[in-house]
Amino acid sequence: MTRQAFDNFIKKTNAKAESAKVDWHERREEWLDYLGEFYDMVDGFISDYVKSCQMSCIRTKTTLNERNIGSYDVDILSIEISGITIRLTPVGTILIGGKGRVDMVGPNGKVKFVLVPEGSTGPRIAIREAECNNNNDIHDCPETDTEESIRAWEWRIMTSPPQISYLPLDSDAFYSAMLEVING
Repeated sequence: MTRQAFDNFIKKTNAKAESAKVDWHERREEWLDYLGEFYDMVDGFISDYVKSCQMSCIRTKTTLNERNIGSYDVDILSIEISGITIRLTPVGTILIGGKGRVDMVGPNGKVKFVLVPEGSTGPRIAIREAECNNNNDIHDCPETDTEESIRAWEWRIMTSPPQISYLPLDSDAFYSAMLEVING
């Protein structure tokens, strides 16, 4: 590799690093907005049961601490059904392949809700190769989707490994998730 090729590589790498800088304050605020939307959706799913006093729902504060973001307060949503407690606890926004996760934990299990690109059916693995031309200049393959290029995000239910998939989240899926963590 010539000095010129190496200089080109360094310039390209530094330019990519500069464009990839994350505004962590903005990332946290966006995550908190999506978390609020998730809780509003859950409130909508269970509102008839809460109104008829068949279950109760309370929010309590907890503190998350994430690398680069630091400490911040979030709500835990606790649903009480005849002495059985189900907790919806935010895990955070620094995740591979997603923008956030909330765990539903009951006496007999856990269900994970993930904020992923709209229409996602499961994790994607992308393999990138680099190739050299005759001058030994390195040329990367085209970029895969970056977080900035994703236009819409949605909450989905993540199944357990090894065959992870993302299932649509609607009221019926939410009720099934509650039954799963209650009955095991």
